[in-house]
Amino acid sequence: RSLVEPVVTCDLQLVKSLTNLLEVFLGPEFGFKPTEKIEKQKTFLSFAFAFALIWSLGASVSEVSQGPLSDLIKDRFPSFMFPNIGTVYQFYFDPENMAFKGWEEKLKNQEFVYNKELPYWNLVVPTADSVKYSYFIEWLLHYNHQVFVTGGSGVGKSVVVQNLLNTMSEKKGVDPLPLIFSAQTSSQVT
Repeated sequence: RSLVEPVVTCDLQLVKSLTNLLEVFLGPEFGFKPTEKIEKQKTFLSFAFAFALIWSLGASVSEVSQGPLSDLIKDRFPSFMFPNIGTVYQFYFDPENMAFKGWEEKLKNQEFVYNKELPYWNLVVPTADSVKYSYFIEWLLHYNHQVFVTGGSGVGKSVVVQNLLNTMSEKKGVDPLPLIFSAQTSSQVT
């Protein structure tokens, strides 16, 4: 099928992204247990591979291409894996229950606390998208993998990343050093 990528990617980089996510999802911190029975390991591996496939090879396609790609992924993996609603992009792999669940489940643990001292452009209201992107960035950084965040202008990429890094600085001793580039940034400026 013909899929559209807003930012053209290299096939080798997509495979590298897939292996990075598999490293995360097959790590003990994520929930993989190599001492489990082989059938349980195979099931875990199927879920982990499908999830990594969606968020590596499937992460670079345009919103218009997500529907057809979602249908293809659902066709290639057993029907028990994905809920019958929406696209595969609306779900995360819950390793504890060996199931795909909606990102909204993770929102239940998020709380918005209004801080009147912050300028409005630095406020982060948790949404399924902000939770989703923070989830992947945090896991990939945990395994020392580089992360490239892309998207349309004004969708909140910088705020989500900055908020996550500030949270990580408190929890994990990360010192964020933001360098922000935009379509207006020239090579002479950098």
